[in-house]
Amino acid sequence: MSMSPLAFFSREELLDQQCSLLESELALMGEELAASREKIATLVATAVTDQRVLCGSDY
Repeated sequence: MSMSPLAFFSREELLDQQCSLLESELALMGEELAASREKIATLVATAVTDQRVLCGSDY
C-alpha cells in the first residue's frame, strides 16, 4: 500500500497550524474576558447603587 505524499505535513506546517489555532483561541478568550469584565463592572455598579439606596447614603 503506497501512501500519498500529500498525507504528510512538515514539522513547520504542523507548527504553523498549531500557532493559527492558538491565535484564534486567544482572540476568542480575549473577547470572553472583555465581556466578563463588563458584566462584573455592571454587578459592582448595581451593588453600590443598592447599598446607597439601602443605607440612604450619598457616598
